[in-house]
Amino acid sequence: MVSDNDRALTALRQELVARDVRDAETARHHSQVLVDLQHRVRNTAALVRAAFETSIETAENLEEVERHFCGRLNVLLRYQLPLPLGSHGDVNLERLLRDELQHFEFGSAPGITIVGPNVYLPLEQAQPFGLAIHELVTNALKFGALAEKDAKLKIRWVMSGQVLDLAWSESEVPGLSEGPLHKGFGRRFIEDGLPYQIGADTSLVMQSDGIVCRIAWPLGARTNGGRR
Repeated sequence: MVSDNDRALTALRQELVARDVRDAETARHHSQVLVDLQHRVRNTAALVRAAFETSIETAENLEEVERHFCGRLNVLLRYQLPLPLGSHGDVNLERLLRDELQHFEFGSAPGITIVGPNVYLPLEQAQPFGLAIHELVTNALKFGALAEKDAKLKIRWVMSGQVLDLAWSESEVPGLSEGPLHKGFGRRFIEDGLPYQIGADTSLVMQSDGIVCRIAWPLGARTNGGRR
């Protein structure tokens, strides 16, 4: 017969085993958090360095260096924290777009259309994507749809499985001609940086009445900027 002492010892052993399992799972979780943090720190440092170097290369004076670099740095810092929050602590895509436009006081301009399903971006993808949108907005404000009263800007995205496909389309911008775009920081980052940072397939084309940019990438996939 099994005595009360034997039952107590068995229960104690089971509790100790369960505690060891919980401790191991907690340790693995903490280890993964540290790895993810290291990825994000390296990613942010690389982005800051690229933004600074390009700001120096393309600016005509120190005032321009300060303006361009500070604008890019503010975007990177904006998406260091998980705001706005989604159900899993991720960043709402539409909110990100509207916040970036609102930063330049174009949040509710009549010529802007934003259409797409409710999507949340993983934090490690929101930062480089936010920087790409910042560059598109800045360019549109200088030369494109946001610089002309009657021009149009349409931002539309769709989901195909786990792939997010977003199109930024400017139209009715006068005085443009089809041809290659100047390869400044924005174009280089969209065409070269985003494929490396988030595994994106990108294109940036100058049409006769405005820029069309397409960015497609897998949500939640492992990227060089982080893991998920």
